[in-house]
Amino acid sequence: MQWDITAEFVSAIILCIILTYARKGALLPTIKNLAFQYCLQVTFLSVIANIISTIMLEHYQEVPVILNMTFLLIYYLSTPMMGVVYFIYTLANFYDKGNIKKYALIFSLPSTFYILLVLSNPFTHLLFSFDQVNGYTHGPLIMLTYVIFYIYVLFSFTFVIHKRKSLEKNVIYILGVFPFISALMILFQFLYPKYILTGTAATSALLILYLYLQNKQIFTDTLTSLLNRQEFNKMINMEITDKKEFVVFVISLRDFKFINDKFGQDVGDKILLQVCAYLKSLLPKQLLYRYGGDEFAIICRDEQRVREAMQDIHRRMKNPWVVSGMNFMLKYVVGGIGYPMVANSEEEVIKGLEYAVMTAKKKEQEPVCFCTNEMMNYIKRKYQIVEILKECVEKNSFEVYFQPIFDIHTATYRKAEALLRLPDNPLGFVSPEEFIPIAEENGLIAPITYQVLEKTCIFIKELMKETIDFVGVSVNFSVIQFMQENVEQKVLHIIDQYHIPYDLIKIEITESMLATNYDAIMQFMSNMTKHGIQFLLDDFGTGYSNISYVLKVPFHTVKIDKSLVWQAMKDKKAAILVRKMAEAFKEVGLHVLAEGIETQEHIDFMKSCGCDYLQGYYYSRPLPKQKALDTIIHNEVANKIKKLQ
Repeated sequence: MQWDITAEFVSAIILCIILTYARKGALLPTIKNLAFQYCLQVTFLSVIANIISTIMLEHYQEVPVILNMTFLLIYYLSTPMMGVVYFIYTLANFYDKGNIKKYALIFSLPSTFYILLVLSNPFTHLLFSFDQVNGYTHGPLIMLTYVIFYIYVLFSFTFVIHKRKSLEKNVIYILGVFPFISALMILFQFLYPKYILTGTAATSALLILYLYLQNKQIFTDTLTSLLNRQEFNKMINMEITDKKEFVVFVISLRDFKFINDKFGQDVGDKILLQVCAYLKSLLPKQLLYRYGGDEFAIICRDEQRVREAMQDIHRRMKNPWVVSGMNFMLKYVVGGIGYPMVANSEEEVIKGLEYAVMTAKKKEQEPVCFCTNEMMNYIKRKYQIVEILKECVEKNSFEVYFQPIFDIHTATYRKAEALLRLPDNPLGFVSPEEFIPIAEENGLIAPITYQVLEKTCIFIKELMKETIDFVGVSVNFSVIQFMQENVEQKVLHIIDQYHIPYDLIKIEITESMLATNYDAIMQFMSNMTKHGIQFLLDDFGTGYSNISYVLKVPFHTVKIDKSLVWQAMKDKKAAILVRKMAEAFKEVGLHVLAEGIETQEHIDFMKSCGCDYLQGYYYSRPLPKQKALDTIIHNEVANKIKKLQ
């Protein structure tokens, strides 16, 4: 019989191309990359063995028996093994090395039986027989070759279906393509037996896998050709899985955005390529990764080697980088962490590394920070707080305390400030100074603020039932709030929901917020003031204290920070400054509120400055809702009785 092996020749050429490029791209020795290499090699072996054995069988009388038998055995061994290695590759998409070994051992029985059958075939002739006279003849168990192949294809398909929720849809479709193509090819070959398509089916599937899952472009940074952040994370995971000690460093270039903005992206890219080339000259390429836009990561088991490289980098950074005839001096920082010396998991390595880089950026003199156990304990606490915050947001379980504010003109508590507190939690008391910045960093402050506003409305609703002269409660807003969509609508909706007059809601913002997002905040303030909502400038006296904000922005009240109040008690210059500022604010029609009032001396001074409102522990600490209500109501009643007397 004459066979058509044209498709197998084409498959061999395609496999050669994929093998060449896949070896260049698969730099990480992950179990998935190794399994793909085995898939390619076994398929290539099967295709070559098929081509050679087919040609020799057509000329069997002219070829030595031993050669025919050898290539037939290689073909019969390798063909079902294509299904086996594909099954291992499928497992590698779901499991680590340990689990793959376990599953491979469990499912090895069919392949083990088949291998023994092939090796014993020269004596049993159960799969095929061959001699110089009759040539090649099928044996009684020839179908086992295809059955074993499809058993493992079925195993693969079953795992893909069973574990489909743990992978993206496109990956599921790609992994499922091998069984589908194989089924089509075998059907075609059954209908037209003269066409040999065994290797073609596997090659077609492997080509799709390579293009969509194994292509080196997926793993490497297009500019520097270094492995990317995704591969960096995989390498960290692999090192930890293998229980190996290692050190990780990230080199972060500072103020690099300025170079891109001022001189263009092309110049910035050339500088990055120069830096990358220099790092490659110090360390093997396999140790380097493009961690971020202007950041490079290094993973190394030899800490001393990296430290020496750091010294070289430090010396090099003292000299300019020449690009397009221009000299550029680059600032940089280095953050590092060791496993398992400090970090105990992949998550801790990444978090510790990023914290070390952030800490290094805050240093003025020393650009290097190595994450310590103390830092890691802080990071762990920080992420515990994040989890507590997430749970509180989900359950709406934050506590809102209210600090009554004393009105000098009426001698009553006519205002209050809403202050956020965490409920009981495993960490005990966590101050707002600690958890609010964490909430801002993690994008939780916006939903938290809406919950505070809602509870403030409930508090005001309770006060409205009493016949007291109360002018409102202030709520602190974060700059993050103004980066959200539909802020105005959400704020108004919450107030309307509780039928609260708009003018009973006050919003506190800081001048640093205005410097960060001036246009958005001005637009918000303009729209809110039309509804009667008033704004307070919080913490005046900290930062730059830009008077222009006071003049241009529609504030109703300026809150003088407690640091200025306390400084005025011991410094005549500070006292003069506070007095003149208070007088100036009053003259331009603003109300003045002094924070941090704790002594009679504070009261007397701020009264003499013409202050309207006083807030501090002298009058009241922040109180839970019911206690705050009782305090405000009791003060109002006592004041009325005093007037009657």
